[in-house]
Amino acid sequence: MGAVVDSRPSQQLDGGRPSVGERLLALLSRTTSGGRFIPEIDGLRFFAIFLVILFHIDLVLYQTAHVTPATRTLFSKLINLGNVGVPLFFGVSGFILSLPFANHYLLGKSKPRLSSYYWRRVTRLEPPYIVCMLIYFVFKVHSEGFYFDTIKHLLASLAYLHNAIYHTGSSINFVAWSLEIEVQFYLLSPFLASVFLISNVRLRRLVIVGSAVLFALAQRHLGWTHFELGGTLLNQLQYFLVGFLLADLYIMDWKERPNRNYGWDVLVVACLAAGVLVMYYRYWVNLLVPILTFIGYVGAFRGVIANRITRNSWIAVTGGMCYSIYLYHVIILGLTYHHFSKYFTIAGNYDVNMLVQSMVLVPIIIVISAIFFLWLEKPFMQKDWPGRWKSALEKAFLRRK
Repeated sequence: MGAVVDSRPSQQLDGGRPSVGERLLALLSRTTSGGRFIPEIDGLRFFAIFLVILFHIDLVLYQTAHVTPATRTLFSKLINLGNVGVPLFFGVSGFILSLPFANHYLLGKSKPRLSSYYWRRVTRLEPPYIVCMLIYFVFKVHSEGFYFDTIKHLLASLAYLHNAIYHTGSSINFVAWSLEIEVQFYLLSPFLASVFLISNVRLRRLVIVGSAVLFALAQRHLGWTHFELGGTLLNQLQYFLVGFLLADLYIMDWKERPNRNYGWDVLVVACLAAGVLVMYYRYWVNLLVPILTFIGYVGAFRGVIANRITRNSWIAVTGGMCYSIYLYHVIILGLTYHHFSKYFTIAGNYDVNMLVQSMVLVPIIIVISAIFFLWLEKPFMQKDWPGRWKSALEKAFLRRK
């Protein structure tokens, strides 16, 4: 997807034998289309998925502890802001998918073939998604019984139409609501990327920023929510456009090698503080969060400390598994919390419970998700897997003959 450095420790540069940690990192590293990747992007994915997990742990604890909004502690309210993790993912998607088109239109590199672009989305994302939804479906039938409506919800979810048909998140795996919006963006991204045809730098960036602001204002004044208008891209487009603007800077201003200084680290901390206040008081969220996200993402590339953190091998590798973690963390959380919460629950203290249970549940979720990643996602990262699978099936068929 356009990259300059592959920091994955898959080899020992000094010729020595890889350590256990290095072998594990190599095993868990995702495979990219071009064999290269931008470690900062996977680092940003890590923080996005970490916030989402904390948000759902808090949600489960909130429901089981019978806490009312009035009795929420400050710590609980802050953890509850983790739902911002999904818009953070949208910004990353905007960057990744716009980058090849920006490289073509602005630098004259080879034009992405739309057939290959769409086929890659299908072969890379659909198999893990379908398997995941079927697993959730089986658990739902096991726990609630079989109903014809469950089949209808499954089919709507598999077609990425649950938001549009039912105006609510999937009843099979409710986190799929954001994936339906992601798919809408995948379909439209090549056409939205035509903004990079504008050769004038200031005008091009003004169009990107202006579009993001217009959509944010429309959402505020028209009162759109996630699932009004069928839970469409219209509700979230400004976050994807953050990625467009970041891609423009990355290839045009930074030449894929941004300079770094500690001033950007200060800005990252300031953005985090401002983001907490904006989310906490729900003040112009649709407009201010994309702005703060953009500044924070630039800081992840240009800050000294922030860049070192986002490029950390373990953080980047975990972020690279975010699709599997996102798909499965809800069911892992539900089963783990149901069976084991009584062993690490401290009665009467919501904050301590949240802290202790997060320390226990987050590693469990990541470890189990890593297994799903290795079994049900990584095999589909190879671009040629359909051909290899076809050849294997043909050989097996011929042997039987």
